Amino acid sequence: MARACLVRVGDLVKAKEDGRFYGFVTYIDTVVGGGYYVEVVYDEDADPLYFYDDELIVLKLIKE
Repeated sequence: MARACLVRVGDLVKAKEDGRFYGFVTYIDTVVGGGYYVEVVYDEDADPLYFYDDELIVLKLIKE
């Protein structure tokens, strides 16, 4: 049985290894072995970056 993905499309995330990186999840794909491959976009003009879901921390957005 595969584990649940730790992020969802639309989540604001930051990389665990580099706390300066923030972006939004735009695509999630499964990987052989039960993991998840996540596409993250941080700027409209930049190419997306790719992470495994366990390399990201989901941030909460507060609407005021």
